[in-house]
Amino acid sequence: MAEWTDKALSMLGLCMRSGSCVSGDTSVEAAIRRNKAKLVILSHEASDNTLKKYTHLCDKKHILMVNGPDKETLGGAIGKGSRTLVAITDTHWAKTMLDTMGVLR
Repeated sequence: MAEWTDKALSMLGLCMRSGSCVSGDTSVEAAIRRNKAKLVILSHEASDNTLKKYTHLCDKKHILMVNGPDKETLGGAIGKGSRTLVAITDTHWAKTMLDTMGVLR
């Protein structure tokens, strides 16, 4: 289970500032389809349709998807408004995020 500590949220912000992160439905879907996404973070407040859509896309492309915090917290972590989806496009950042959240332990 992913833990969304202040450290994990700060890491997500650093990832966004480094240019290794995209957010929003259109950008995340494009990153997945182009095999750029390494990790997808989906807010726990996402609708059932969004959950089904991205579960299918991520399974098809063998991309790990983790439960994220609420939409406001997810968007705030990357310096944006409310966000349902975030995709990390760099392998190093994806591994760092998973380690920070306690997924790789």
